[in-house]
Amino acid sequence: MMQRLRPLAASIRSQARVAAVAPFLTAAAAANSHSPRFYSTPAPVTPPETSVNASELSFNPPSSESVPPYFVPRTAGGELPVYSDARNGGSRVYTIVRKTRGDLAALQRDLASYLTDVESHVKPSAGQIVLRGDWVRETKEWLAAKGF
Repeated sequence: MMQRLRPLAASIRSQARVAAVAPFLTAAAAANSHSPRFYSTPAPVTPPETSVNASELSFNPPSSESVPPYFVPRTAGGELPVYSDARNGGSRVYTIVRKTRGDLAALQRDLASYLTDVESHVKPSAGQIVLRGDWVRETKEWLAAKGF
């Protein structure tokens, strides 16, 4: 049994010596060894040439009238940052729009035009708008319709 394993061990040692002495051997030289793990690499595929118009590549930003002066980013989970807050033992409910940026007064005006007869105030240092009442569903629908 030992007689049969000696030639195999000798060939493994010689391959290890070659790899240690000549690490600069290319894959082509390694492909000449009879190991099944080395295969020839396929020729690189070049994409077909296509013609592109310069007008197709140009970017036209939206007009300033359609872009509101405020921004409401989504949370890490992809939801809109609109939450309800219960105070005074649950008898007083507030809707809070968090993480707002830009002109918060304009956002408050736009929300007030959508949600009529709703008291609201702005917390500019916190970037929040607080609405009196449970308006979470309506506020999220309005923000989603606006594209946020």
